[in-house]
Amino acid sequence: AASLVDDKHGVALSYVALEKNDLTLQALYELNFAKNWQEFTFALRNFITPHLNFLYADTNNNIGTIAPGKLPLRNNKISFFPMQGWESNSGWKGYISANDISQNHNPQSGIIINANNKVTTKKDYYLGFVWEPKYRAQRIYNLVNDKKYHSVESFKIMQNDTFFPLARDYIQFLSDIVPTSTLEKEAIEKLRNWDLTFDKNKSEPLIFETWLNEMRSFIFSNNLMPKIDIFLELKPKELKFFLNKLSIKCPTLVNNN
Repeated sequence: AASLVDDKHGVALSYVALEKNDLTLQALYELNFAKNWQEFTFALRNFITPHLNFLYADTNNNIGTIAPGKLPLRNNKISFFPMQGWESNSGWKGYISANDISQNHNPQSGIIINANNKVTTKKDYYLGFVWEPKYRAQRIYNLVNDKKYHSVESFKIMQNDTFFPLARDYIQFLSDIVPTSTLEKEAIEKLRNWDLTFDKNKSEPLIFETWLNEMRSFIFSNNLMPKIDIFLELKPKELKFFLNKLSIKCPTLVNNN
């Protein structure tokens, strides 16, 4: 923040955790005594921060999820960058009502999945920009729907699942690579025949992760130095966009150096 300050401007930060009357600990205490969904959500009415997803299940086959927290109401001018605090429309406009907090109770599908994916499509208020890709959530959904009835053993299998669906979206780009050595040809063939599981005894996961990191560096390093570290953390969705839309060719798979 110091680099943003000059003789004419300063920086002010707002954070709900620094406000008075934070009753988050009380909410967690009351949560221990909740006996049903109504008491569960009522206990969390005073949960302030951090913004978390709480999952609910009881012995009467009720399930639910709620994401409580004190969320500021902002105007539509949302940005990755600091707002212009000297403008009146940059400030908070109050807080989101507890009744508008994202929640899901006994969905028709009978399934609630949370894997850091986007949990709501509401556009009435701002929750954030960054969500995990759909891959983990979709994989869980597929595994749950793979059987009509589940057991402890079937859930053990799901917990230990190492299938990596993200890789499926990238293997297609292997067609852009022309092998320049026997080693590279072997690596490409391994990935093309890979079952997409991250087995500790397989070399394919290591080859794939190395290749993915090299693609990030190859795409961005020429024009974005010295800010390259920021873009090397791009999520798979953004990286796939560049590969598809910009027709960028993949780098050599194996570096003989």
